[in-house]
Amino acid sequence: MAILTLTLNPALDIHMFFRNPSLGILNRATHSYRFASGKGLNVSEALARQGVLSTAVLPLGGAMGELLSTLISEAVFEACIVPIAGESRSNTKVIDEESSVVSEFNGAGPTLSEAELDACREALLSRTTSGDIIIMSGSLPPGTPSTIYASLTSELKKLGATVVLDASGEPLREGLAAQPALLKPNRHEAETLLGHRFRTYGDAIDAAEKIRQHGTERIALSLGGSGAVYLYQETKWVVPPVPIQARNPTACGDALVSGLVIGLLHEWSWDEAVGYASAAATAKALSDGPDFPTPQEIERQRPKVQLIPVTKFDTTIPLEL
Repeated sequence: MAILTLTLNPALDIHMFFRNPSLGILNRATHSYRFASGKGLNVSEALARQGVLSTAVLPLGGAMGELLSTLISEAVFEACIVPIAGESRSNTKVIDEESSVVSEFNGAGPTLSEAELDACREALLSRTTSGDIIIMSGSLPPGTPSTIYASLTSELKKLGATVVLDASGEPLREGLAAQPALLKPNRHEAETLLGHRFRTYGDAIDAAEKIRQHGTERIALSLGGSGAVYLYQETKWVVPPVPIQARNPTACGDALVSGLVIGLLHEWSWDEAVGYASAAATAKALSDGPDFPTPQEIERQRPKVQLIPVTKFDTTIPLEL
């Protein structure tokens, strides 16, 4: 069984840390770092830190693509790079050290030609066999058909693969119709999908139920500072946030996905996978650096994670704004 990730819009991420930054004035960073990013790449990196190898499929081009290729060559996962004519993008995250609030400034990315998109599709499908786990994550490059995740999900399922989807907007809406095995929207993505705000845990649980009615087996709805809701078959868990002083919430969702994928890989029970995935997201939030948590760091958080059945949880509790 192999694990593959697809990142159609990878980026060089630059994280800069400030004390009380403001717009319109000069702000000086206390420290910063840069690394190859994009949600699928992040999942491959998170898996690698936990000793699980994967293959990351991604398009790269231009000087930025060369830099990304160099950074990826140092990673401990296999990279299948599809050359493109356009310039790969960069993103900047500004983190306030006082409040841990993150402001994101993301590039749009290059437009991929039809031939380049076909090359990405072929790179993924040609490496997929029955029983593999495929994670498709993140935004799409400008001009990419919003149906690409849906069409790939259908093709991958025909090959016997298990598909995990983490997307937003129309790609999420279209991809949901293809019924991936696991869907991981965050609160904003789910609110956009369903067209209304969630104010309580009950709203989030109802939303996860509505999303699951489209045929996806497992739903992991992350709620930021309010934890997450997990649904599978008749099991419905609310996982409140572990009380920690979060340093940087960026990529916590990708750490969560990696934990669920490891659960699928080892055929863990749903509650075991949920506990481990929630601990992985918590451990990631405790780091202000680019590294994902090790198994030891995840295990330290695992006893603190509470899995509460929906029937025993006060669903009128408001979500964190």
